[in-house]
Amino acid sequence: MELSDRVRRDPDPRDARSAFGTITPRGRSVAKRARQGRHDFLQHVFGEALDDRDLSDPARGMNRISASIS
Repeated sequence: MELSDRVRRDPDPRDARSAFGTITPRGRSVAKRARQGRHDFLQHVFGEALDDRDLSDPARGMNRISASIS
């Protein structure tokens, strides 16, 4: 992922042996597109049973799905 410019390593100023993984602007863009694709897919499969809040919170969404098929 670092080679594809989705994340970068930032050195830990307190510990030279460590680094922090930081998402890059390109990585944020890729994640945003993937999240929207996931939302679109779930809405296609489950229709009106899920709203945007359900799609952002998988546990809430699964509870709504369970309630709608019981």
